[in-house]
Amino acid sequence: MSIDKAKITEELSWYLRENVLAKGISLEPNMLFADVEIASVTVIELVMFREEEFRIEIPAEQLLPENMSS
Repeated sequence: MSIDKAKITEELSWYLRENVLAKGISLEPNMLFADVEIASVTVIELVMFREEEFRIEIPAEQLLPENMSS
């Protein structure tokens, strides 16, 4: 299964707007989670959403701060 980066970006942005961010907060593709004050627990929720939505597994050894900043 080929995964389109633009599709993933769109879906993750939707999830954040609907479930995490305050109304009126905008997202830009290259923004860091810290720019919109996303906590580490929320990053884990986002990983779980991504795994479920796109039917992919993210290995635990890849869950590093440098891989999760944006």
